[in-house]
Amino acid sequence: MSLELELEAARDAAQNLAGDGEQVAAVMASEPGLAARVYLIAFEEDGEHSYLALGPDLSPVHDRRLVRDAVVMLALAERAEEASVALQAEQLEQEFATAEQALREGHPAEAAAAADVRSALHHLAEAADGPRVATPLYLDTIGAASGRLAVALVGFRDQVELMTAPGAAPSGAAEAAWRALGVAAGAGDPSQFSHSMTATSAAAEALADDVLERLRPV
Repeated sequence: MSLELELEAARDAAQNLAGDGEQVAAVMASEPGLAARVYLIAFEEDGEHSYLALGPDLSPVHDRRLVRDAVVMLALAERAEEASVALQAEQLEQEFATAEQALREGHPAEAAAAADVRSALHHLAEAADGPRVATPLYLDTIGAASGRLAVALVGFRDQVELMTAPGAAPSGAAEAAWRALGVAAGAGDPSQFSHSMTATSAAAEALADDVLERLRPV
């Protein structure tokens, strides 16, 4: 069964357990460590949220430690997507495609560097695409793709700096290149991925505390 169908089955099971006026707001899948699959269900009613955790057999999970670990893993996966700039990868790829096109005439090395950035962005977007299960492996995959992008961006910037003479007005190709770099800088710094992940640990634990406080008794 595909992950999409698994999430739909978890949603249906949760909806059967919903109270009057409640709706299933979200279904998220997590596999913390070597533990079993956990589906975290968020219910919403009048702007208030409560939570339910279902196991792989779609029965309620009784182990609060497992639920906590699943929530922390989900929070880390979301932060990884933000810190790696995976959420902006498609937009950034378009910017660097424009820069590559502008650089092809007369600046082959810089165009190749832009293509390298595009390739790294495409790889990152693929890694984060579609429904996902939050796992340690997923974090590692996003981290590796983020590192590849960081290296490509440094290489591209170095090439662009070499083609821009100090004090001279930038050419149209240089302007396109610097514009792409500016958009990338505004999206975030993938070279800081590890630092960002370390800094978010406390927030992930706080989120887990909040979910456990709102966890339905089973």
